[in-house]
Amino acid sequence: MPALRLLPSPLLIRALRPSPSWTRRVALVALACYFGGRLNLGTPQLDPNISLFWPATGIALAALLRWGLGMWPGVAVATFVVALSFGAPIWTAGALAAGNTAALAAAASVLQRKGLHPALDRRQDLWLYCVIGAGAAMLVTATNGVVWMSLGGLLEPQSLPKGWLHWWLGGAVGALLVGVPMLTLSRASLHRAFAEWRWLPTLLLAAATIAGGLLAFAPAATGIALSPFIFVPHVLLCWLAVRSGVFTASLTALMLSIGAALATTNGQGPFFQGEVSPSLALLWGYVCTLSATPLLVTALVGELTANDERWQLALDSSNIGVAEWDVRVGTIPLSRRWLSMLGHGIQSFGTSPAAVWDRVHTHDQPTVRAALTSLAKPNRDSCDASFRMQCNDGGWKWLEGHAIVAERLANGEPARVILTARDIGKQRAAEERHQLSAKLFQHLHEGLLITDANHRVLDVNPAFSAITGYSRDEVLGTVPALMRPAPSGSAVERQQTIMRDSLQASGTWRGELVDRRRNGEPCTLQVTISAVKSHSGQIRYHALALADITQAQAQRAQLERQAHSDELTGLPNRARLAHMLRESMQASEREGFLLTICYLDLDHFKPVNDRYGHEAGDRLLVDLADRLRRSLRHWASGDDAVARLGGDEFVLLLRTATLEEGRHAVERVMRNVSQPYALGVGAGPVVVTASIGATVYPIDKADADTLLRHADHAMYGAKQAGRNGYLFFDAEHDRRTEGTSSRCTTSPRSTCGSAKCSVSRPCCAGSTRSTASSRRRNSCR
Repeated sequence: MPALRLLPSPLLIRALRPSPSWTRRVALVALACYFGGRLNLGTPQLDPNISLFWPATGIALAALLRWGLGMWPGVAVATFVVALSFGAPIWTAGALAAGNTAALAAAASVLQRKGLHPALDRRQDLWLYCVIGAGAAMLVTATNGVVWMSLGGLLEPQSLPKGWLHWWLGGAVGALLVGVPMLTLSRASLHRAFAEWRWLPTLLLAAATIAGGLLAFAPAATGIALSPFIFVPHVLLCWLAVRSGVFTASLTALMLSIGAALATTNGQGPFFQGEVSPSLALLWGYVCTLSATPLLVTALVGELTANDERWQLALDSSNIGVAEWDVRVGTIPLSRRWLSMLGHGIQSFGTSPAAVWDRVHTHDQPTVRAALTSLAKPNRDSCDASFRMQCNDGGWKWLEGHAIVAERLANGEPARVILTARDIGKQRAAEERHQLSAKLFQHLHEGLLITDANHRVLDVNPAFSAITGYSRDEVLGTVPALMRPAPSGSAVERQQTIMRDSLQASGTWRGELVDRRRNGEPCTLQVTISAVKSHSGQIRYHALALADITQAQAQRAQLERQAHSDELTGLPNRARLAHMLRESMQASEREGFLLTICYLDLDHFKPVNDRYGHEAGDRLLVDLADRLRRSLRHWASGDDAVARLGGDEFVLLLRTATLEEGRHAVERVMRNVSQPYALGVGAGPVVVTASIGATVYPIDKADADTLLRHADHAMYGAKQAGRNGYLFFDAEHDRRTEGTSSRCTTSPRSTCGSAKCSVSRPCCAGSTRSTASSRRRNSCR
């Protein structure tokens, strides 16, 4: 057994097995890095096997940041194969792959822990990516590369400083030119650049940028030290970054850089100095400025936008609307929160002072005008006023306004005023309702609900919300469920009729109502309704006091269940059995069926408890109870029943048409009982048999207690006969020869493992021997 614990579990095997999506991504990264490296090795270089533009680093860094550090196998394999392709020994290629992959993975891990946004929309993101990704990581890869290439004989010692610098610059340029567009590519960036009509200006700006760059690198510009077209792409890239995002701008910069490199390689453009390699060195410096420009602009614009959104969110969350009144221009644009308080999505009624002034209630306009006029005084910079503004639905909203002068003209008149507004509708409504509900809320501890004459809710107290789960805002203006018209002819409708008659006659009604809480849970409420009438006798309000008696009723029902049910199995107990037996006997006499009363006792149940513990024994009894339930049959006139007397003793009440049918029913119970029990004790299934004694009413014309005693005596006979069998009590023989015992034989087990017991002689165990019989039975179980 200990050796088996060393084997990997199925969960561990599944965890170590790579997923198809991971495999596809790693393969894609490996191919992209490999072809990026191979493509670049085919371009002119300053040093052997060292390029000033290495796109594989940007691809690898973006993949590690976007798809996680699990992409490192693809980076390592691609680096290893590329190193082998330019003649590096195997050990050198392995060292190059290990060092470069570790450096990029470490940089990606640090950037992720620092909270880098892939969108690069903050100055912090730009700083982290340039310093750690394009700076520190490339320094490590350059150091690792030149060391191992020197040891492998691929780089001369005197070329180490220059080779190290070129390697670092090539990796940094690759991280900026290729890594940035791959890192910022997302559905959001594509939607921003190309959704709906935005694709047209995006393409026009990108085309203009590339066209301006091509003019700068046209054959006519070759040899010119400085062309004015060189600075056109920077301006257009800034515009493109602000309008369409950093992804579009960086992708355009990459395409322009590729075109500039091709032109310089072919001896064209202002950076061509007669030799390709030095010319490319100058070009990549220019390219770095192209890539950095949109990054800087995007970071600055992103931070400004984020700051504006944070302030707007703070104002919205504080339920404060803001407006700026430009007195010189004559506009008052309202903020989103202000408009939402009035039910507007946009300021469709206009931004002019007259349009906004028309939304103020005519009764409140003098107060507001006086407050704003006071701002003309040189020593008065702020004012306050409460007023109503018209909502989109025609209603009125109470607002508390505050105005502060932000700028004044030369003559001291206000030039720009900042306005704020807060919704005080609830506060005003609460003041108006105070006289109505103050005393009720002060003296009632039950849930209180106040409605109008049409049962529409005007107010509720916190106790009502605690009982029903409905907040005050959810029920205001609605008709509560307990007051709604009930289905015609139902018991609830009859109760509501009595309620209305009582309210009209005496003004009060008291009773119990069944309702549901907000979460769907049923509850029982003790409700007292009082009608508040006007001087003319008309009902104006209803005051409902609610007391939750659900728990009290549940406790009472629980006590009733405990009094009539077995706690372990949930079966009826002895007290409930007596009632069921009397009802079944009456039904037997009324409908003419035979009632077979079976007394079941498990064989050798005590060894199960002793060997496996009482918990295992309880599980066996619960499983047995379930099997007995499933053995019951259902009839149109009633169902079979089963009860637990205690310990391992059970009683079944079976309805049958004939004695033979009753015998088959008992045999079916025996088969179900004798099936193995899975107790979870680590020793396999447990087999337990039972002994059953039965008597048939009305053949056995006795009372309920005597019927149970007869079945008990018959079960004792089955025990004496060797257990694992059943025995029917012979009432006729008992009347003739009281005190004569019967013989019970147990048939051999069948192939399915069930036990059968046949009666060879009538069984008789008279009532006068019940005490002695019970004593002997207890001694033999």
